[in-house]
Amino acid sequence: MQKGRNLKVFPLQKGRNLKVLPLQKGRNLKVLPLQKGRNLKVLPLQKGRNLKVLPLQKGRNLKVFPLQKGRNLKVLPLQKGRNLKVLPLQKGRNLKVLPLRKGGFRWVCFSC
Repeated sequence: MQKGRNLKVFPLQKGRNLKVLPLQKGRNLKVLPLQKGRNLKVLPLQKGRNLKVLPLQKGRNLKVFPLQKGRNLKVLPLQKGRNLKVLPLQKGRNLKVLPLRKGGFRWVCFSC
């Protein structure tokens, strides 16, 4: 992607997987809801990157690898049966997870 570009991904079709390699400086990743059976895997984001993921549908999994310095991860509420796995964040990283629905934690925040 060129400088200052944003990546917006609309819903993926059945059985599709979304894998995103590192985004360049000033890039933003916004992913709309994934359909049934979809998986979202995002590799490390570079400095100044933001990752925002809208609600995942039933049976969706979200896996996010370590974020670099100054990165922010915000995940909106996950629906019933959703799983959120986040690997260790480096120094100065922020992890904000909004309330999870049934069976989830209401609030999780590391290094906030």
